[in-house]
Amino acid sequence: MFPLETLKLSEYLKNDLKDCASIYKEKPNYGGFNIGFHTYKNYVKHGGNDLLLKWTQAYLACVAFVDEQIGEIVSAIEKSGNANNTLIVLTSDHGYHMGEKDYIFKNSLWEESARIPFIVAGLNAKEGKECKTPISLIDVYPTILEYCNIDTNPNIYGSKKELDGFSLQPLLKNPEAGKWLGKPYAVTSVASSVVLKKNEPGKTKDQHFSIRTEQYRYILYRNGEEELYDHAKDPYEWKNVSNDLSYAKVKVQMNEYAKEAKKTNE
Repeated sequence: MFPLETLKLSEYLKNDLKDCASIYKEKPNYGGFNIGFHTYKNYVKHGGNDLLLKWTQAYLACVAFVDEQIGEIVSAIEKSGNANNTLIVLTSDHGYHMGEKDYIFKNSLWEESARIPFIVAGLNAKEGKECKTPISLIDVYPTILEYCNIDTNPNIYGSKKELDGFSLQPLLKNPEAGKWLGKPYAVTSVASSVVLKKNEPGKTKDQHFSIRTEQYRYILYRNGEEELYDHAKDPYEWKNVSNDLSYAKVKVQMNEYAKEAKKTNE
């Protein structure tokens, strides 16, 4: 399966990190996930592209195995007689770098790690349609509550705090319209290297945030450094335009989104 001669490596830009935030490149204050840089360097040092291709082959084999198991689950649902009353949600908690930005791992704020698969089937979800509206995993819970006819504010008798997420049902019914009550962006955060005591929650000010709209990705590091990528022109996030004056208004808006997202975490 997946013969090496049929594979190719992910799109790659040499010196891609040169215009990224210094807090990331210097790494000691970024967080505990620098394994991604070390892993990539070790692959290049001990085998170069040949070893990276073998890594890619192994990764694809794992994906194929999981895909087969998903098929088993779907087949079982169809045979159970409950297929017409079941909503299937396929997702993940993170993506994965395959060498882009000299990184092989998860837990970055760039597209390869922050963007996740999200596929919904069953009930009134439109078959074969794609929705370009950004969503976050916090939207899954209120979606399930609404489909199950459960109060979408389960804290009403407790903390009184409303959920931060929004039901995806409007998007599932009409994915191309892109109309729902949620925010126009998805949020990703990564902790910094600040040492915490056992069970001590990390402070918002010590975290790094990424905001993704349909067109842009904006990254705000805890030291105030920024990155901005225009996916309409730069789908691989190769050019950080945060200092480009032609994107000044965009950066201001994205920064406001980041501040809004940080408030919900406090």
